[in-house]
Amino acid sequence: MATMKYYKAVPKSTLLLFLMVSFTSGTALAVNSSNVQITVNGTVAGSSCTVVGGSSQTVDLGVASPAILNSSNSAWVWKAFTIGLEHCPIGMTNATITFSGEPDPDNALYYKNTAVASEGTTVADHVAIQLAPQVGNEQLSTGSQMVTTVNRTSHQAIFNVQARMITPTGRATAGAVAGHIDYTVEYK
Repeated sequence: MATMKYYKAVPKSTLLLFLMVSFTSGTALAVNSSNVQITVNGTVAGSSCTVVGGSSQTVDLGVASPAILNSSNSAWVWKAFTIGLEHCPIGMTNATITFSGEPDPDNALYYKNTAVASEGTTVADHVAIQLAPQVGNEQLSTGSQMVTTVNRTSHQAIFNVQARMITPTGRATAGAVAGHIDYTVEYK
């Protein structure tokens, strides 16, 4: 009797199928005719999850006074947000997010204030953007990664992140603060 076993699909649209055939008597099959039952099971899984809310997100860091950002490494309050994934393929166990962006020239652990002055608007000097996980003391500077587990029942995953304004050198001035942080998600 021959049996076929299916092994889990792996991400990246690759479907691996291995056949395992066992014969109780190889010579008996060669001489005698018999009915053989083959059972085939499998799943075709997509290659990635869907980012909740689309591919861009805006985080409002609020309004801080230059008086609060007057000394080196003084910072404004954290603004928590999430990066959610949904519709993850069956069998996916975790996701890794890698952040990238232009580092602040005064401290590469932070992201540069890339706000642009416009008519009637100035750009805050000596202010950067700090990114971190909501739990722990890590910095999520450019090149940093976070790993999260994909829920096997809901096929969802969440990265809990926070951001704030910070001054690496002190002497912050009033003006606009903006930044652009990209991320890439890898799946396993």
